[in-house]
Amino acid sequence: MAEAGMIRVSVCIGDPEGPTLVELELPAGRTLREAFDKSGLIVSLPGQSLEHCRTGVFGKLKPLDAVLHDGDRVEITLPLRTDPKAVRAERAAKHRKADAKAGRRWR
Repeated sequence: MAEAGMIRVSVCIGDPEGPTLVELELPAGRTLREAFDKSGLIVSLPGQSLEHCRTGVFGKLKPLDAVLHDGDRVEITLPLRTDPKAVRAERAAKHRKADAKAGRRWR
């Protein structure tokens, strides 16, 4: 239970190596930006800034100036590092090449 005038929030960052979660206790009326700053998570990601990440509470997009409430789970979603369509095209080309080598044909 948080002290009077304080709220407890979780700050989570979705990272390809796995999510990271930090529990914080902040004064009431704090914003997403202040929670991210206090968590120190964005500092651990070189080349990233909050302005280039999607932010939200419990999976719903929220601006950085949104006020937090007790029990909120604040989330940072990083931009994609690779284009999913390009990765799929490369994988399909690899399979086509392997199938051609094995004598199978694509239709």
